[in-house]
Amino acid sequence: MPKGKVTFIVEGELELAFLKNQCGSKAIFRKVPSNGDDVSMECLTKMVAAIVGMGPEPEVLFVILDREHRALTALQLEQDLERRIAALSLSSKLSVHFADKMVENWIIADDEAMIKSGLQIEVGKLGTEGCGGKSKLKEAFKKKRLSYSERIDGPKLLNACSAKKLAANSPSFKRLADALKANSIECHWAAQ
Repeated sequence: MPKGKVTFIVEGELELAFLKNQCGSKAIFRKVPSNGDDVSMECLTKMVAAIVGMGPEPEVLFVILDREHRALTALQLEQDLERRIAALSLSSKLSVHFADKMVENWIIADDEAMIKSGLQIEVGKLGTEGCGGKSKLKEAFKKKRLSYSERIDGPKLLNACSAKKLAANSPSFKRLADALKANSIECHWAAQ
C-alpha cells in the first residue's frame, strides 16, 4: 500500500461494500452522488473535485464508475475523465476506470463462479463487455425464485469471482486489476 492514503471514489453500493471489505482500513471510500447516461464528464469531474476537496488529498486516487449506456467506449471514457481530472492539478496519482456498462458485467465474466453460485448466465458470443449484466443476474435469480439485490448479492458474487478470470474475460476489469497491482494497493482478492 502506498505511504499516503488511497481514496476510492465509486458509483454504487456494490462497489463500495466490496472495496471496503477488500481494501479495508487503509483506504478512504466515497461515492459520487449520481452517474448515468445523462451525467456529463464535466459534471463527474466536478463531483470528483468536490469529493477530493472534502479532506486531505490522497496519494493515490481511484475513480471507478459504470459506462452505463454512453456511446463512448469504457476506455474512451476513462481517458476523457482522467484528462479532465488531471487538469484540476491534483497531486494525487490518478487511476480512472469504467466498468463496460456496469460492475455486474465483471461479475458474470467468471462463468465458473456463477456455476458454483448456482446461477445459469447466458452470455453469448460477444462476451460480457457492454451487455446488461444486472438484468442477466436478475434473470438467473428469478429462475431460482429469488430476487437479485445489488447491495447484498453483488458483493458476495464479486467476492466469489476470480480476479484473474475476470481480467482474462473483461478488458475493462483488466485495466483496473493492472492499476491496483501497479499502485501496490493491498487487495488480496485482486491477486487471485
